[in-house]
Amino acid sequence: MTHLQDAGWPRVDEGGQRSADIAGSLCRAAQLASSGRAREALDLLDTQPPPADAERLRLRARCLLALGRPDAAATSLRELLALAPAEGDAWLALAVAAGQCGLPGEAASHAQQAIELGADPVAAGMTLARALFEVGRYGASEDAFREVLRLAPGYSAAHAALVELIWMRTGDLEDAVGAGGAAAPDSSLDVQLAHARSLLQAGATAAAARCLEALVGRYPQHVPLLLLTAQALVESRPEAACRLTARAVGLAPRSRPAVGLHGVALLASGKVREAAALAERLLATSPGDIQANALRATAWRLLGDERYAAQYDYARRVTRATIEAPTGWASLESYLADLAGCLHELHRGLVAAPLGQSVRGGTQVELHPHRAGVAEPIRVFPDAIAPVVREHLRRLAASEPGMDGGGAYRFDGLWTVRLGSQGYHAHHFHGRGWISSACHIEVPRMSGGERAGWLAFGASGYPTPRPVEAEHWVEPVPGRLTLFPSWMWHGTEAFRSEPGANRLSVAFDIVPG
Repeated sequence: MTHLQDAGWPRVDEGGQRSADIAGSLCRAAQLASSGRAREALDLLDTQPPPADAERLRLRARCLLALGRPDAAATSLRELLALAPAEGDAWLALAVAAGQCGLPGEAASHAQQAIELGADPVAAGMTLARALFEVGRYGASEDAFREVLRLAPGYSAAHAALVELIWMRTGDLEDAVGAGGAAAPDSSLDVQLAHARSLLQAGATAAAARCLEALVGRYPQHVPLLLLTAQALVESRPEAACRLTARAVGLAPRSRPAVGLHGVALLASGKVREAAALAERLLATSPGDIQANALRATAWRLLGDERYAAQYDYARRVTRATIEAPTGWASLESYLADLAGCLHELHRGLVAAPLGQSVRGGTQVELHPHRAGVAEPIRVFPDAIAPVVREHLRRLAASEPGMDGGGAYRFDGLWTVRLGSQGYHAHHFHGRGWISSACHIEVPRMSGGERAGWLAFGASGYPTPRPVEAEHWVEPVPGRLTLFPSWMWHGTEAFRSEPGANRLSVAFDIVPG
């Protein structure tokens, strides 16, 4: 909704006064929409008789976008543009709707039209830049982000997006973080935070810490700044991080990010029992808190708590099985070859993964199987993995009371990763999913150890007072799908391969459907 609000949709004043030719019901609907009651506003609009004038269509589209119905919003916007084809804000809203419908090519075209017709150039420029990125026009996307920053130098979201794009295209951290002058001493706090966050996510922890500690002295009660600084210090100076997170919790005691990060700092400082107790308190009020689950598991393992083994029961919770060749392919090998060709094309032009991801020495690209025009091998991937997923859910339901084994699920993220020689995944968990995965598509000849390139489970990604190493491994085999709980620590072992030989995989998170 940020783009829609930035696009300058009409609002009513406190008295709800509109021009005399607009019906009272339309005025009331506008008031409801402006106060966040989009459902009521839409119901009121839809009870009114035709004709559908421009004002009603404009307001209806606004409500539909607010309700997460971009396809219906697009219909109203096209009707509006038939009446007012030169309305730049309507073209911008249509660009947003197209993007939310998974049509980035159309979104880019509509955003460009909006700019030409005088819509807010910053909102339209951001929409254009993001749409161009999604269609793989990385150079044009970078140009669009730079134009946004020329118009709005203090736009921190544009700074962050530009840094990430340059990083993904070049792998040059100095060039990326210098983009747009984000590190300038006179930059706003938001922009300097975006700059420091990019440094931290790219692994330049010491540089991020220097920037952030200087800011903490100026803004000692800024909770997001305190937390970001603690993240930068938690591995090298855990006691300092613990003091910062304690201050943040004092300022915002109900902030789960603050409390959760304080638990991580306690763990890193060697206060393992305190970290475990904090995780238990978080889970008592929110049993689905994945970060707290991961924190507790690491603390339990360090403490030798027998409950850890029951939670990290790999035999029961981790499935590895071969997927099936989808309809239209004579063999799994031929399908994997076609899929690999499509995936390699998506990785073309990139040399680094998005910032803040677990990938080291590789690239990562989002997949959207249901978008119009997507390549057939990608489109049918959900069908190929479905039997394995359903069997995994059925097996879990048999051993976990209360779990639905009916197989109803939906995707909450689907992406492809390409690792080159010496690439790996840092140990991590997935913060939003239910079941996570790794499906290997192409596996080169790998060296560097007995388990080079293998999936590794159990090693903590949090800093700990003594090492918490991997304890379970799965060999990557083309066509093999591995499924596991999203809260479970996992990563990969580094490997060496011949130049140009990549380890190619598809991963996804699913949630109950």
